[in-house]
Amino acid sequence: MLLLILIVLSELSLVGDQDSELPDLAWDLPSGCQCDVDLHLASGCQHILKSLPPSSQIRKIPDIANEKDANDFLQFVSILPTLDEPPQLQIDTLNIALKPDLLQKVASSVSTIKTLKHLKLSLVGHKDSKWPEITWDLPAGCETEVDLQVALGCLSQHAVKSLPPSSTIHKKVNIITLGGSHRSTGGQSFSATSKVQRILITDDTITSSQYLTPLSSPVDNACVVTQPGTNTAIIVGGQKWMLSYSEEPLTYDIIEGRPGPSLPTLKYDRAWTPAAFIHGTRLYCTAGNSGLLTTEYIELEEKGSVWQDDIHPIPESRVCSSFVSCQDRFFILGGCVTTGDECNSNVWEWSSSQQKCKTLSKMIYSRQNHTVATDGNHIWVFGDDSKVEGNTTEMYDIINNKWQEMGKIPHTVHSTASIYHDRIVYIIGGVIDDKPSNQILAYHVDTDSWETLKGKLPSPVSHHTAVIVPPV
Repeated sequence: MLLLILIVLSELSLVGDQDSELPDLAWDLPSGCQCDVDLHLASGCQHILKSLPPSSQIRKIPDIANEKDANDFLQFVSILPTLDEPPQLQIDTLNIALKPDLLQKVASSVSTIKTLKHLKLSLVGHKDSKWPEITWDLPAGCETEVDLQVALGCLSQHAVKSLPPSSTIHKKVNIITLGGSHRSTGGQSFSATSKVQRILITDDTITSSQYLTPLSSPVDNACVVTQPGTNTAIIVGGQKWMLSYSEEPLTYDIIEGRPGPSLPTLKYDRAWTPAAFIHGTRLYCTAGNSGLLTTEYIELEEKGSVWQDDIHPIPESRVCSSFVSCQDRFFILGGCVTTGDECNSNVWEWSSSQQKCKTLSKMIYSRQNHTVATDGNHIWVFGDDSKVEGNTTEMYDIINNKWQEMGKIPHTVHSTASIYHDRIVYIIGGVIDDKPSNQILAYHVDTDSWETLKGKLPSPVSHHTAVIVPPV
């Protein structure tokens, strides 16, 4: 009798694999005993369900995180109707992390879980992802929360048609800062650093940040490009320390978080924010020092390749400018002819298809140590190291060759890094009030509005570069 009073709940945690041989068990449980099951099934082992006590309640099933998990789940729900006394599904939370095409496979079967209260989706969109239109049939009152991360050049709005109605969507983006400057202890000068910081942004908040393995050498005032088809960031030019330029371009694996081998030494001193871009298999570098008109290039896929002069120089030397690439078009904006000279508003386009450099409409403001970002059709320009233009934003219409002034930055900023992603430009760090900053600003291009993200970078940084980490 004592046993009947105490045993009101039996808990089973079962793991089955393809080799599991579980018999049809004859359970003799006390009257009123409830059996809750935490079930983990491998492919082909759905016969484990036949070994459960009658009227069992399955409280938990594994997360669905890949194609194998998806197939296991589909087999699981398909066998339930074939059982004489199927267990009851009393699952209130289900986690799914799948590619869009696999999500469509499991969506209709989720409706079999009538007790579901919280559906958590973790989705990744790549450039080749096709978001299907999915009709969800979820229990009344079930809330859906979505962690959504899309690759550079993709838009999260395309994913909406694959999601349950009224989903709460959390947009995530990973960014890495490379090198830069920090204030010297007790002094007013800046010195280069090899620090690498990884930042996860969720909506309007920096939700995590950490230091990764540092670069193989300190560097600031450099430029960065990501080699197509790889996870390699290439940091070109800049300075290792005051008045000492970085001769060898550095590489960094942005997925593994570790430095790679350096590239061969540049032919020219490009210490003051050069410009670099990749066309085909060639990495080009130009500008970056007073009186330097020469553009040089190296073959990235040719073993033993060294830097060579290109036959198309830029119109005049340029330091402290900014640059951006749009397909085979490459833009150099503002800067100075020589260090210490007045900055200008000139804009050049180097077209790899036409193999020449041409002059475009000038910016509204003369700028140096500013930052730029593009969506492929427009270029946004932010900041300047003057007190007058330091909080200004302007936008260039690439098709119509026209400039337009946009909403002002909350405060003056220069020597920062910017990332365009999913209709937002992130302004990371930079110099604010004459010292490096540890904050991130977000510019919403569709509403021409600004916000300061919650949270801080691991450490203040300026004169750095930044790249977006592709989702895996």
